[in-house]
Amino acid sequence: MKLIRLIILAVLANALCINNAIGQLNYDTLMLSLEMKVFENKNSISKHDFLWQKLELSIKNNDLPKAFESLVRLNIDSLSAASYKYYWDAAIICYLNNDENLARNYFSKFKVLNPNKLETNAQILEAIVYSNDDTARVRDLILNNDSLKPLHCLIDLAAYEKSHYAAYFITSALVPGLGNILLGEVKSGLVSLAITSGMILLTRELFKNNLPINASLWGIAWGLRFYGGNIALTDKNFDKKEVDKKNELAKSCELEVLKLFKKFSVNFLTITY
Repeated sequence: MKLIRLIILAVLANALCINNAIGQLNYDTLMLSLEMKVFENKNSISKHDFLWQKLELSIKNNDLPKAFESLVRLNIDSLSAASYKYYWDAAIICYLNNDENLARNYFSKFKVLNPNKLETNAQILEAIVYSNDDTARVRDLILNNDSLKPLHCLIDLAAYEKSHYAAYFITSALVPGLGNILLGEVKSGLVSLAITSGMILLTRELFKNNLPINASLWGIAWGLRFYGGNIALTDKNFDKKEVDKKNELAKSCELEVLKLFKKFSVNFLTITY
């Protein structure tokens, strides 16, 4: 789901005007200054304020690893004043940093603290956060809110499986090169067919000329090598085709996620713009 994360980041980056972020030198200096304040300050509330400033600054400068690091150090659960807004932002940051378990943990706490019924924007985030772990949950969200129907692509992505591999494998084993031709790799398929056929004919000629040892050695050393290489090439081309198909599905899903994020204003709640 890397592509989905990238499109989410793009939407949030636009909202935070990351393109106008401060220069790298100033950013590093400010981050170091805030870290010194965190180190020197003994008051837990003040530490929290400085860490949150680091988190905000890193988000605005598209430095998600630093944002995640600050978030972990914040330890939101220990804050007496932690609100559902903090947990919402924490869920987004964790998801964008590939920690889906922690993202789901924070989102569940957001739901507990959120005093209102989940709005559509919250349901969108819930569907994305749980898309790889609980597709039944995502399906229920979609069934109960027509606005979320475009997110069915998340279920399709999570459930995507390679199809018809056995057919390509068998055809390639029976007729060397045919599997690759069916996969659209006509040139490599024809080359495999020609080489393997040549190996078979040469081995046959060696047998006909009473050279069984030469024929056996040639067939084993080269014939089987090219035959096996043909099957391995089919396997490689099949994987490439499946990756391309899944990427196409992911790209179309990106567009749906992008539309919903913009339409229902899915964004950070505590990060100041």
